[in-house]
Amino acid sequence: MENSGQARLVSDAERKEIKEAFEILDEDSDGKLSLQDMKTLLQSQFMVFTDNQVTDVVKQLDQDGSG
Repeated sequence: MENSGQARLVSDAERKEIKEAFEILDEDSDGKLSLQDMKTLLQSQFMVFTDNQVTDVVKQLDQDGSG
């Protein structure tokens, strides 16, 4: 099937899986991924980053600052 440039809708099963993953990553359960949450995620993948590097990644991914 050719992608016509339109976003694909997320199925209910995919939405549930994404929500569950987010809840695991959101360690303080505030509904946002904090710098510490991101650092923990990266470290769990055996990636070691400084706080400044994590901050830079978050700034690139979270352009509106909402977490």
